[in-house]
Amino acid sequence: MSIRRLLSSALLALAVVVPASPGHAEQLCLPKKGKGNLQVLPACKKKQVEADPVALGLVGPQGPTGPTGPTGAGGATGPMGAPGAPGTDGAPGMSGYEIVTSTQNVFVDNSGSPSGLSEVITLACPTGKQVVGGGASLAATDKGFLRDLSIVLSQPASDGSGWQAQLFNKSTAFGFTGALEMRAICAIVAP
Repeated sequence: MSIRRLLSSALLALAVVVPASPGHAEQLCLPKKGKGNLQVLPACKKKQVEADPVALGLVGPQGPTGPTGPTGAGGATGPMGAPGAPGTDGAPGMSGYEIVTSTQNVFVDNSGSPSGLSEVITLACPTGKQVVGGGASLAATDKGFLRDLSIVLSQPASDGSGWQAQLFNKSTAFGFTGALEMRAICAIVAP
């Protein structure tokens, strides 16, 4: 009987007779000198050396990787998390929206005069409100010559207090009065 076969039989017999305790690795032990039996022990004794199962031919080469197992079932849905903390207050928006209207008769001297421009007319927003939009239009004139008048300025006042408009008379002969209709969109606006 060959040594390899003898050792394999001895190891198999010892593995069956001397089971490894849970969590504890057993060692193959041979005497340091001379002859002796192969033993499976929790630890080799002083006069023994640990035997290498690969060198003894007791362990074969690693086999190929096996196929991937099936995907496990999904876990249960976890519990709902606690509500988040309240968010910070947003910036104040607009409030108190209103449209202020006005119709005024505005005289415009002829353009042969120094400028042919009317004064700048301002439609003010109520106290505490700022202009956020507006506009101006012409209705009728005292002589019916609406075609000679035009709006050359329609914009918010530079301080935001209202809407402004100005008229121009292209006639070089006559001054006209135009009915200037203005609208100012006003609101309380947060700084």
